[in-house]
Amino acid sequence: MYAWYTRKDENGQTQFELTSGAALAGCKGMIANELGEIVTAKDTRPFGWTIPVAEKWNKQNYSFVIDIRPNSSETFLCEVDRAFGYCLDGWTLVILRLKLILKASEPVDKRNFICAENREIIYSIIYLEGSIENGQLVGTWSLPNGPMTALPFPPQAMTFFMEQVRKWDPDLLDRETQLIESWRKYSGER
Repeated sequence: MYAWYTRKDENGQTQFELTSGAALAGCKGMIANELGEIVTAKDTRPFGWTIPVAEKWNKQNYSFVIDIRPNSSETFLCEVDRAFGYCLDGWTLVILRLKLILKASEPVDKRNFICAENREIIYSIIYLEGSIENGQLVGTWSLPNGPMTALPFPPQAMTFFMEQVRKWDPDLLDRETQLIESWRKYSGER
């Protein structure tokens, strides 16, 4: 589920109230609409772009919110902070920088709530069937139909996304990770 919410900041808390449903993808979705405002005739693939979603819409007291697990009993709502994309031949890789605003294992009112004080940053990856040619959006800009078996990252796209993550969350790539024992023999670790 994607939706627009009205934001009210009072007493150090932010209240979200559902305003209307919305589309992230598609020719009339938020991404295509925002890109339509920034591309120029000289823009043709491959290239990267960034949309400062929260920066733009929070000024008007709106937030674009994604329900990460809409069919689950767990509530997992995130505000789209920024969208980073890389247009290729007929399709576009997109990474969403999200702020976790409501997570609960018990039922809650998703239509009207006070968001979490500590808004953890997480990322989500999608791709859309659309691109930009000579400043024009081409394709459906829809999520692919059917199962997605792989999401290729050409080197220039991976470089672009790593630059964006370093810019907005420089410590994110320095976090400690764990590798289970059975995989050590394949990774070359001893």
